[in-house]
Amino acid sequence: MGAFDRFVADIATLPPAERLVVVASTVAVGFTRNLSRRIGDRGGLVAHVPERFDPGRSKELGEIPRVAGATTGDALDLTVKLYERTGVKVHPVEPVEVAEASKLLENSFRLVNIAFINEFAELCRRLGITAADVIDAASTKPFAFMAHQPGVGAGGTCIPTMPQYLLQAADQAGLKMPILQDAVDGNEKTSERVAAHLRNLLKAKGVSRARVLVVGATYKPNYPDARASAAVRFAKGLAEHHDVVVFDPIVEASHLPTQLHLVRELPRDSRFDAVVVAVKHRETDLTTLRSLSPILIDLVRGAVDVTETSHQGVQAITRPMRIWIVNHYADPPDGMATRSVDLGRRFVESGHQTTIFASNFNHYRFAPVINLGWRLWRAQQVDGVRFIWVRTFRYRVNNWRRAINMATFTALVFLAGLFERPRPDVVIGVSVHPLAALAGYFLSRVKGARFFFEVTDLWPQTLIDLRRIKRNSLLARFLGRLERYLCEKAERIVMLLPHAEKYMEQIGVPLDKIVWIPNGVELSRYDDVVPYDGAARPPFRVMFMGGFVESNAIENILEAARILKERGRKDFEFMLVGRGTDRDAVIKQAREQHLDNVHFPDPVPKFEIGRMMSQADAFIYALHDLPLYQYGVSLNKLTDYLAGGRPIIFSGRSAYDPVADIGAGYSLPPDDPVAIADAIEKLFSLSPDERIRMGLKGREYVVEHHDIPKLASQLLAALEPVR
Repeated sequence: MGAFDRFVADIATLPPAERLVVVASTVAVGFTRNLSRRIGDRGGLVAHVPERFDPGRSKELGEIPRVAGATTGDALDLTVKLYERTGVKVHPVEPVEVAEASKLLENSFRLVNIAFINEFAELCRRLGITAADVIDAASTKPFAFMAHQPGVGAGGTCIPTMPQYLLQAADQAGLKMPILQDAVDGNEKTSERVAAHLRNLLKAKGVSRARVLVVGATYKPNYPDARASAAVRFAKGLAEHHDVVVFDPIVEASHLPTQLHLVRELPRDSRFDAVVVAVKHRETDLTTLRSLSPILIDLVRGAVDVTETSHQGVQAITRPMRIWIVNHYADPPDGMATRSVDLGRRFVESGHQTTIFASNFNHYRFAPVINLGWRLWRAQQVDGVRFIWVRTFRYRVNNWRRAINMATFTALVFLAGLFERPRPDVVIGVSVHPLAALAGYFLSRVKGARFFFEVTDLWPQTLIDLRRIKRNSLLARFLGRLERYLCEKAERIVMLLPHAEKYMEQIGVPLDKIVWIPNGVELSRYDDVVPYDGAARPPFRVMFMGGFVESNAIENILEAARILKERGRKDFEFMLVGRGTDRDAVIKQAREQHLDNVHFPDPVPKFEIGRMMSQADAFIYALHDLPLYQYGVSLNKLTDYLAGGRPIIFSGRSAYDPVADIGAGYSLPPDDPVAIADAIEKLFSLSPDERIRMGLKGREYVVEHHDIPKLASQLLAALEPVR
């Protein structure tokens, strides 16, 4: 600004007749007139002719018409004559603010369309099609369409930043421009979205720290300028976690940060874990690039190529599939039961169209997910996954209303599936409950698709062990036959319980049909969990997160809280977080026993789970002693606990007990509140380092065995038809 002030002072000393100031830079609306005022009362010869230059294509000054505006008529006439003398065609406008706003409109128009086309390219990728093919098809329309190409985001010093001037003008005028604001924000997130997709592809191939070749570093093709380049921003972000090489034969090297490794010649003899084409110059050779890596992401075409080679022998799916998942209790990403959508998003990222049929009445919140209006079902896109929300009967407790809820879901999901297009290649029927899986099987038959049976709970065994039904009852025999029927008809059986092969053998299921895909976690959900320091500062918070349902022995946790209070331990606090049919009864029981050391925070959506878990010093889970658990457990919240990096107290008898197996905390016998109270006191007495080590063991275990990208890759391999 010092140089600008000196310029204003110097220009004011010249006579008005010898003075014409032309502002060519992009400026805010009102800048030119304010400059004229600063020069002085007689400083009327001030004009604005915003630059128009197409880097990489324009060569001659006169190729592109210019817009000219000025603060006075004399200044405008003189400016037009000046530019026309150089062979430039001029479009004069009045007042000067029109010229200023026209340049901001041009840049904002570009930014909005670039941000949109990048979002559209992401959608195309998740739908299994190439964005460039769609753009080429739309470009055949001879009017009302202007093609924009996807990439890593708008770069340079104009398009990403100058629209801020328009937003400022709108704010001063008392107007909101949400479309433009979203475009500004979305452009900044494009490189993050691409980096996240690349990270998932690498994880699926078993690669943690990868060698990545980024092709192109300039902010625009065929032009050497890399100032404010989105490609450079993308490469810098990747370099924080991977070994990045940047290939660009024309970039001005001084524009690149020193930490990036730039090469001018394509390293044809090298191998990379991934190649990302961020900027495509005229000489970019995709055929050669494709030979350098099993992963090629061409951002300019919106295409992702993944070959079958990998570091860990993970086989990529060679043909895109259309996958339907029939899961009565599937939640969207911010819900509690997110297994289906977490896996579905990974399927979509790998090029497989995925549709989930689920009940619109949410089992955990006792409320609709979306407004169906008069419809029996309604489709919704969620992170690239297509949900079909089906109208079902409402209930609050496990009674006849819930039975009707199950029956209506089964009937309507089959009806909705009949009308859904295109037909699936694979249908996965998920129990609980088996009627939902049966609807999935019937749809697979009608649609000519392959059927897979995902068993989350063993029915009728679960109901028998919970003493809901008698072993020899008519309902138990019906459910048993239905379970065997679905196992017989399924091509493969996806088990969540790690030792369920014993159960399956008993009902006559061949073990080679079974594949174990346990519950998993999206580790990114735990990025905001505050690192555990192991301190035992009072109150020492013991947290339960899960369902308030009959199978969870929450009454044992309450009894342990009562015992600790009776012992005079005021330094412990219990936080019970979750939803379920028994929540009101549990809260009532705690109040009746005057348990002021037990609190019930409001449940949080999945994306806020890290914030809630940060408040815990330890986690607790309690199960009743049921014969069912001889086949192991697959608890959503237990994997959440392991990812949270805190010690765990697990009360239950299970053939699968990672807490005991890896030393992530204390594993206790079931239905023993005294043992729970003793374990909490013992945990409190440990050193901070000992508690930290317990938490780290759990985190390392869940990364190795329950990471969603790995599980999705395993499941996709199981879905691949045998050749």
